[in-house]
Amino acid sequence: MKKLLRKVTLLSTLLFMSNISFADTFNFEKIDINQITLNEIMKNVYKMKDGEYQISNKPNQVLVKGNPQVLLTMWPTTEYQNIQGKIRYEIVLEINELVNGKPKKYEECAQNVDAFTFAKDIDQGKYTLVGMSLKSSVCTFKDN
Repeated sequence: MKKLLRKVTLLSTLLFMSNISFADTFNFEKIDINQITLNEIMKNVYKMKDGEYQISNKPNQVLVKGNPQVLLTMWPTTEYQNIQGKIRYEIVLEINELVNGKPKKYEECAQNVDAFTFAKDIDQGKYTLVGMSLKSSVCTFKDN
């Protein structure tokens, strides 16, 4: 069931659009990262400097400074094989606006996420950004 929920979540990121993201959709450039970590994504994909965000004491979370404050949480990386048989790595970052220090309550199908797809360049030992879906929404379905 978890696998099905993950697939529904990834598919829904491509279908529904929302309004919060930190990546620049108009300047899609070749971006390489050394490893798939939240810190690498913050610096190389979102182009943020150290003072613009703070690493949380929880794993895979950062607090983006500003008004409003935003908490980014990186979901576990999903490795898959695309239709051409190439290995890809799907990264989903959950975006939570903080209200009085707590995540804002969202309606169903309104949780904001950014999704990034990376390919591994074996020769250079780096991961190259090959696709992204920004400001998407995630639908969660309860299993009754």
